Amino acid sequence: MLVRFLDVKQKVHWVNPIHVKVVTEDKKGVTLIAIKHELGWGSVQPVIKTRQPVDEVAELLNVGMPDYVSFAPSDDGDGDDDGGSAAMAAAMSG
Repeated sequence: MLVRFLDVKQKVHWVNPIHVKVVTEDKKGVTLIAIKHELGWGSVQPVIKTRQPVDEVAELLNVGMPDYVSFAPSDDGDGDDDGGSAAMAAAMSG
């Protein structure tokens, strides 16, 4: 889910929480939202500056994160090396 932020210049930004690298607060109390570099423009990492408290920004990003279920193989102890993914898939569909 996209999350809406208003930057310090009153410009609206819709952010996909999956692409946020770090959220931090500067010395002036401005919250900085750093977007992953590979999505940036040229060699500059995009940073959104907002006056929202850092805890509020982090909470909004956490709420906006999709719920993922890992279907990666793992040892579930039954010796078949499927990781129980068939059981997880059945539980998800049902």
